Amino acid sequence: MNFLVFGTTGIMSPLVSALMGKTAPETMEQFHTAFLPLVIGIGIAIVLGFCLKETGWKVRKAS
Repeated sequence: MNFLVFGTTGIMSPLVSALMGKTAPETMEQFHTAFLPLVIGIGIAIVLGFCLKETGWKVRKAS
């Protein structure tokens, strides 16, 4: 899990920096455009979370 967290951070940081440009964002539109990939990633993570199979103790007890 730590590898995934730090790996994703290492990949996304340069992407967000490139989308922001060399200088600080001058408008909120630039800021929103730069962080859009992060928002999309969170949305995908939520959708995929609903696809996970439950493996808790209640499921093990029933089988």
